[in-house]
Parts: sequence; structure tokens; C-alpha cells
Amino acid sequence: MKNYLLSLFLFTLLTQLGFSQTSLKLEINHKLGQDEFSINKMAQNNLGQDFTVINLRYYLSNFSITHDSGKVYLIPDLVALVDASQPEVIDLGVHYVNKIEAISFYMGIDSARNHLDPSAYSPSDPLAPQSPSMHWGWASGYFFLSMTGKCGLNLRSEIDLQCLGDENYFQTTVENPLLRDSLNETWISIDGDYQGLLRSMDISESVIMHGPFAWAQQALISASKYVFFAPGSVFTALEGPEPQPSLTCYPNPVQQGQKLVIAVDRQPGQISWKMYDLMGREVSRQENLPAGVKNAIDCDRQGVFILKVFQEGELLGVRRILVE
Repeated sequence: MKNYLLSLFLFTLLTQLGFSQTSLKLEINHKLGQDEFSINKMAQNNLGQDFTVINLRYYLSNFSITHDSGKVYLIPDLVALVDASQPEVIDLGVHYVNKIEAISFYMGIDSARNHLDPSAYSPSDPLAPQSPSMHWGWASGYFFLSMTGKCGLNLRSEIDLQCLGDENYFQTTVENPLLRDSLNETWISIDGDYQGLLRSMDISESVIMHGPFAWAQQALISASKYVFFAPGSVFTALEGPEPQPSLTCYPNPVQQGQKLVIAVDRQPGQISWKMYDLMGREVSRQENLPAGVKNAIDCDRQGVFILKVFQEGELLGVRRILVE
């Protein structure tokens, strides 16, 4: 009885405030630049490097709606698994809103759910076991983004990004999305331009990373900034809001015992770098280096390494380094 009276009170209050009960749907238009997305379709990143996509799936969670002069309605329980090869309409539920101003969400799974047992969910739940798998064990959690494809000269190299990590759970906000009203439904339409996932990433050779590091992390950062837009937005995944700093690493390959030179053209601000092996283990680092000058790394071990360069905490780029 108390729950009924509370529901009646809230309904009356929201009605008096002028909010109407509306079923909300989120429509994601899968794109590659100005073209519709399709499997194996040729595209380019902002460096002018060709690639195709064979598989692209990702999780979205912790949705929120900004409406009616900045009010925020949270939808914390909803999780969606998006397959870019299929039309995507996400049912956001029934809510009391009038004018929708923005929609926000995170790519991936929040830490509270990221390490739970997938087998505990019903088969229809997006967090249940998937085929191909979107889970990498209880400790590591779910793949936030899974992307495979081809790149490099004549598309002979591989893209295999299985991106995860609680530290890589980033929010995206799309302001002024396209709205379509139909009876008691409002459709919120946004574009997902997947060229942005490989923004400023050197894909002239194979890009393979399973984990929270290097290219996998860079793809999730790019997803939060350069993928989702309101339809017709001037900003595109290829253009971006400001010029990107130039990051140069040479010689590459580098001989064991020689120095690898890092040059960043952006000033001011100190830079730092971290080097990882292919298992994701940090092997060396250096911090508080001046930008605008050449900095050198001693290359004492043979092998293939992943170099991440930062300026003032911002990831500038990821490079694969071969020490012969």
C-alpha cells in the first residue's frame, strides 16, 4: 500500500511539474566516416592509413539523460552489448522527461560488475557468456571493446584489439542528439564513427594487444572522444578539435645498445614515457622530461616493446619498438 501511495505521489508531482512519461530509445548509426559501416569495407584513420573491420563489438553502460534545463536522469542498471554489424536500438526504459539535451554513457563495464561471474546471468543477458567471448577471466573482467580487422600495406597486417581494464572506463557525452517523437516514444539518434577508434594510431603494421595497455588503452581513450556524435555534427573522427602533437621515435628498428630518440613538438609541458614488453609488463620508464627537445632511451634488451609517451598525464601516442 505504501509503495502504491508513493508511486501515485511521484506520478502526481511529476505531472504537475510538466514532465510527461515517455519511452526512450537510443539508436546508434554505425558509420565509417561519411559512409555506412559494413564488414570488410575499406576506411582510413586520420593518418591516412587503410584498414578494414572484420569484427567490432563493445559494451555500453551507466547511461544518463540530461533534460529540461540540466536535470540528469540516471539509468545505472542498463548494460548493452553493441555489434557494429547489426542495427542497434537500445531500450532506455520509460522516464519523465520533456526536452532531452544530452545523453551520456560509458564504454565498458563498471568495476562493481566487471569482476562478477558471467555464468550467473541468464543466457539473454549481455553479461552472460558470449561467442566469441567478451570475457577474460574474473580478475581482468570483460573486454570493453573487441575489434579485429586488417591494416598495413595491401591489408596484409592484423588488427586485434581486446580492450579492458577498470582504469580505462571512460564516459562519453553527446550533446543535442537528433530526436524523433512518435506517440509516447522518443528516439535519441547518434552516430558511431568507428574511424575514430584508430585515431592517431600507427597501423602501417600489425596492431595486436589484449589487455589494458598500449593500443588497447589508446582505442578506449579515442572511443570516449572521437567516435560518438550527434548526426550532422561538424566534428568528425578524422578532423578533431585541435591539431595533435607530432611524436617521432627513431631509429626503429634500433640496435641493441643504441639509443632510441623521442621527439615531441608540443610545448610547454613535461613528458614521460613507459616501455612494456608484449606481456604488458613495464620494463622501464622516465618522467619529467622537457618537451620540444630530443630525449633518448637506452635500448639494452632485444625484443619487441610497446612505448607509451605522455605529456602532463595525457597520452600522446603508442609506438611499437623493435630492438634487434
